[in-house]
Amino acid sequence: MKVYITFLFSLFFFSVQAQINFEKGYIIDNEGQKTECLIRNVDWESNPDKIDYKLSEQSEVMVASVDDLKAFGIGQSIKFISATVEIDRSSDRIDKLSQTRVASFNKEKLFLKVLLEGEANLYYYHDFNLSRFFFKTRDTDISQLVYKQYKQTPTKIAENNRFRQQLLNALKCESISEDTLKDLDYSQGDLLRIFKQYSDCKNQSYNIYEYREKRDLINLSIRPRLNFNTLEISRSTFPTVDIDFGSNLSYGLGAELEILLPFNKNKWAFAVEPTLQFYSNESRQNSIIFSGGEILSSAEYTSLEVPIKARHYLFLNDNSKLFFNVSYILDFTLDSTIEILRNDGSVINNFERDSSNAIGLGIGFKQNDKYSVEFRYRTNSNSISQSINWSSDYSMLSMILGYTLF
Repeated sequence: MKVYITFLFSLFFFSVQAQINFEKGYIIDNEGQKTECLIRNVDWESNPDKIDYKLSEQSEVMVASVDDLKAFGIGQSIKFISATVEIDRSSDRIDKLSQTRVASFNKEKLFLKVLLEGEANLYYYHDFNLSRFFFKTRDTDISQLVYKQYKQTPTKIAENNRFRQQLLNALKCESISEDTLKDLDYSQGDLLRIFKQYSDCKNQSYNIYEYREKRDLINLSIRPRLNFNTLEISRSTFPTVDIDFGSNLSYGLGAELEILLPFNKNKWAFAVEPTLQFYSNESRQNSIIFSGGEILSSAEYTSLEVPIKARHYLFLNDNSKLFFNVSYILDFTLDSTIEILRNDGSVINNFERDSSNAIGLGIGFKQNDKYSVEFRYRTNSNSISQSINWSSDYSMLSMILGYTLF
């Protein structure tokens, strides 16, 4: 079994080293020179402070930071600019809200994501739980649109919606009034609508940068499997008993619900996989202690396993990807019989199998987002822990086939 585990981890770390995806883009340096290149697109959830790029498929990977560039872009859908701005990093978490209404600014140089370029420009900055919007007009520098929650009293939360007045002052247009802005949310959708409206009002064209691939964030798959099991049972008190059921094959059938996280190009996911498992095996071995004959042992059980998994995908090309799972396996015994008999048929002991949770490690391959194969190792667990004197070691290596329904 150790050989299989070593193989799984070796394959995973090899695939991590092999995966680097670059897409056609450009960089603009601080002198304004534009260079066509290939940029590693990781579908940034948080705004980056540096990027990896290379000048050709064969050239070495280089790194450019926010201090090195004026801008970079990928295709027609992603553009970031480098800007020194005043940013308020006041927490939006309820337990960390400040007690002052006024924004607290710090000067920082950041990559800002361009959402819209037109008569006025709209930018976005995200850093974990922090989201801030910035804007620029022909007559003003880049400024943050201010929205802040704060504690007006220990039990009352209030809002500073200064961004509405900022827009009213900056976007002078007949179609944009105080009434237009009074219910405006500090959100990408609402702000984009106002900036589009302003460009339309000025009869100016605009360009929207919205990189969002069509994504199926929820997948349902049928997953039959073949299991390679090992089971050992032992008694610690005299007369001691060690029973090795050896290795045998069993089968199971599961259904997996996978939820892809909507960032980092769908490389991360959570999944739950209810699975019916069936096991049956017998063991005969000589015993000097028990009448000098044989011990006949049998184990049969049916269980419902529910692995709760974190998964990471490693893209090989547009149609193929590897994945790696770490799972916590909840195991519920539905029906079980474990018996240990003398050769004359008298019972030495019998048990019911306990529910026994475990850790699972798996690596697999998926093709066309439809067909998959996974190898998973379930760590050792004690399945008869209700007995003080008896214990067991049960482990399993599974080959799981998958077909994604949607």
